[in-house]
Amino acid sequence: MFLICGMFWCATDAGFFVLINDYIVYNAGLTEYEAAFGITLLGIGNIVVCVCLVVTGSLKFNRFILYFCSIGLTGILTVITAFTSNKTMYYILTTLWGMANGVAVASILGFASDLCTAEQLPMLFGMECFFEGIGGIALVPLSAYISQTAGEKFGIIFIGCCGIVATFAIFPIIVKSVKKQQELHI
Repeated sequence: MFLICGMFWCATDAGFFVLINDYIVYNAGLTEYEAAFGITLLGIGNIVVCVCLVVTGSLKFNRFILYFCSIGLTGILTVITAFTSNKTMYYILTTLWGMANGVAVASILGFASDLCTAEQLPMLFGMECFFEGIGGIALVPLSAYISQTAGEKFGIIFIGCCGIVATFAIFPIIVKSVKKQQELHI
């Protein structure tokens, strides 16, 4: 399930960058520079959250729930971005998207290490990267095709839905983690 999640999450991650600038320029009335500034804000949000997660790493967050929420939030924010009609909303959404993506990126290794032993970690992480590549190769061109044939809004909605599917794919691992924590506290 972790590998399937990676495949769909990569489609959301890469597809967002491929499709968003043209869509925002043509549908929200922004200039190319204003659309690019939104991506800059995304990067700033990503960096800030990554640094915060490193600083607060000793607080022992539940990595499963943190990763689950961040993946779901990127999917939801991507779908909402498809309905953006002004600059302020676009800047807010891209900053939040960058923050959610930063949480996912910063917590993926910790998440993977909780799924297996230290000896199995390189294999799991390699398989995760392989499945992310499959998602990038298969689903991002599909979203571009949808954008060309049905409209850019539908391509962005498709990649947002890929993020939501990634969230559902990882949900059984979250349930198992929560049950395991409850058993430890009983």
